[in-house]
Amino acid sequence: MTQTHAQSNLVQNLNIRLVAYNPSQNSNNVQLVRITTKDVIQAFAGTAVPKGQLQLVTPPGNQPGTTGDLNAFLRVTSGNNIVTTIPSPDSFNLFQDGAIVKTGGNHSVSHSLNRFSIDFGAFHSELQGHSTWNIVSKNQGGLDMGGSGSFTSNVNGVSTWDSVTIADVPTQGTITASAPKPGP
Repeated sequence: MTQTHAQSNLVQNLNIRLVAYNPSQNSNNVQLVRITTKDVIQAFAGTAVPKGQLQLVTPPGNQPGTTGDLNAFLRVTSGNNIVTTIPSPDSFNLFQDGAIVKTGGNHSVSHSLNRFSIDFGAFHSELQGHSTWNIVSKNQGGLDMGGSGSFTSNVNGVSTWDSVTIADVPTQGTITASAPKPGP
């Protein structure tokens, strides 16, 4: 009989800070619309979420510098409760077009071009930009943490926040993720 061990996902808190450049309704001015993690959580859940967290969930198997679809998905939590899941690849996709990895000891830094495609609830966005990943290869409870790391992405693209912006307005900002932890 073959025995298999299910590996845990890697879970990271995601922080979004964007500015959308929305045309003003009554003039030729541009209205700057700030879009935060809290706004995205509300757009996904359809309501305010007390103690809401936006999490990036990555299945095991990615290695530093992996290119292509990272097979990650998003979820909104409130405390220990999962409020909603944003599935990959239908409603969320984190795609890495290219990466250069520098490794020293058990620490790697990856400079990459990442794309974030989001189409869920009242928020829709196509963003891309330079990301710096800080990856510490270590084991936590038997789980190899080497395929993911904390990151900061400086992104730009287009976004639509239903009932707030018109469709596909220019958008720029940052997406950051905390260090990964094993999780469901």
